[in-house]
Amino acid sequence: MLDALEWGAHSLPGIFCGFLEVSGLTYEVNPTTPSPCVQDGQNQLDYIDGNMARRVGNVLVNGVPLDPEKTYKVCMTSYLFEGGYGYSMFVGCTALLQDMAADNEALINYLKSLPDGALQERYGDPYGDGRIVAVGGEN
Repeated sequence: MLDALEWGAHSLPGIFCGFLEVSGLTYEVNPTTPSPCVQDGQNQLDYIDGNMARRVGNVLVNGVPLDPEKTYKVCMTSYLFEGGYGYSMFVGCTALLQDMAADNEALINYLKSLPDGALQERYGDPYGDGRIVAVGGEN
């Protein structure tokens, strides 16, 4: 997950269509720190340069620091799962295949599960709810 968050933030402050939207976790990203992400010839994440500082930090899962040794349940589109937008860390990760549904089917089921008015209440603020915070330099 740390590598995925790092890859998602690698182009900041520029635009990257694969920037990750998150739920259940919060993190800080410093776009003034050079990205430690190294791409291969197909614009996939090849590796994280361990000699460089990470841009992403203070990752909390439900308010608790992310434990690199723990297994977490994640939800993503099949496009990301298959390495779309350069997310190579998920390719071939068969442990993630549990309960995989079509992207639109998962979204429809989620929306149907919400009580009336919950969607606007939960997602009505166009500025978000502070899950991703830019630090360092100008925000």
